Amino acid sequence: MDEITMGSPVAKGLGLELVKAAPELTVLRLPFRPENTTFEDVVHGGTIATLIDIAAAAGFVAGAGEGVVGGVTSALSINYLSAARGCDLLAETRPLRRGRSQTTCEVTVLDTEGHLIAKGTVTNRGFAAPVGTA
Repeated sequence: MDEITMGSPVAKGLGLELVKAAPELTVLRLPFRPENTTFEDVVHGGTIATLIDIAAAAGFVAGAGEGVVGGVTSALSINYLSAARGCDLLAETRPLRRGRSQTTCEVTVLDTEGHLIAKGTVTNRGFAAPVGTA
């Protein structure tokens, strides 16, 4: 989990925290930082998109089978539903479908009071180490 998702430079740069990692529910926390805003105290949509992408990757990894050494996002769709103003955000990831090498997850972004900020649907494709290198 750490190498593939939470340990990435972008996740570290945003200060993302892993709250829970399980195959059926993964939760990440994005602490509020003024440098992640677009104007006043509104969290930038690109920051929220990055949170959704990394949360889905964490959800993929939490349920990935043996031998998966990495993955890529192959589809990402986001609906922004409310502004996130001056608050930490939680991203809850639940798998919609897991295949042998591909997982589609739903990511719900909430503020710490439980208000819905955004919904994302993300598909990740995993890859295994080349034969003879694992």
